[in-house]
Amino acid sequence: MRKGDSFVNLQKLLKTLCVTGLAIGILHGCNLKIVAPLSGSVVSDSGMYVCQSGETCTINKSSGLINEVFRTIPEEGYFFQQWLNGDNHLCSDETGSCANLVNSGIELDESLVRELFSGQASFTLQPKFKLRNGFTAPIKGIRADVEVAYDTVEYPLQGSTYDEVIAQIQSEANPLPIKPETGKRSASEASSDISYNFFELIFSGDTCVLYTAELQAQYRTVLPRARSYNTMTESDQLRWDRALNTWNDRAIARHAITRQAASDLRSVLEDSGVIACESIRDQVERDIQAILLQWNSDLANFDLNASLGEI
Repeated sequence: MRKGDSFVNLQKLLKTLCVTGLAIGILHGCNLKIVAPLSGSVVSDSGMYVCQSGETCTINKSSGLINEVFRTIPEEGYFFQQWLNGDNHLCSDETGSCANLVNSGIELDESLVRELFSGQASFTLQPKFKLRNGFTAPIKGIRADVEVAYDTVEYPLQGSTYDEVIAQIQSEANPLPIKPETGKRSASEASSDISYNFFELIFSGDTCVLYTAELQAQYRTVLPRARSYNTMTESDQLRWDRALNTWNDRAIARHAITRQAASDLRSVLEDSGVIACESIRDQVERDIQAILLQWNSDLANFDLNASLGEI
């Protein structure tokens, strides 16, 4: 394990329940809330989920558990100390990897089992970072209130072979619409949205500053799931894994474009400084609209070149 990083294997959560529940198709989903302080970020190894410093992120998955490995990235001058303790907190007081739900400080009682099988289970992952000796944390002005939501929808496909499952992508089992230009359904989809708000305050005389700002980013990913994956031949599993990795990678790449735009927008809100009151709103809006215009252009170029969701 690299110094300064801590890994959490959420695939091992409720190991027995996960295997049993997924096999019979009754484990409906999980909700994970990640609270990243200003002193560090939490990211998944796949790159799908990124919760940057100062953000509160929610991961909602329609079926199954969140099969990810998360690690911490401290800001300059900080180091990861431990995962915080609390109700349904993962890895409470741990300083390294998280083995499973049972020894992560969560009591596996009847109510929690019921929540897991109803799709209402909710967990929190919150790191604690500590300032290194001799380092002084930088002082910044306004801090935007940033909320990030990740929604992953998996639609199940029938079929005992790779070819049978792939054929089902064009069936009604796929919730994605038929594309007019191709007459076919895409296997996967990645979409995102950004919203914001801010308020200004008189600083001195006729100069103003932003005193509060809100930023929301939403990411939605739709992916297929092979219901009979475990009974496929090894070669068919490899073919399915390759296809699924392709769809995942394309979704991650598309979301990265939105994540960069949201980060740039956050910088505008937090670093606007002191501006003449008569022009502060127009200037901030102008800077934001330039970012959003570039964001939409980048997404359009990506969609044109990537053929998202197609094999």
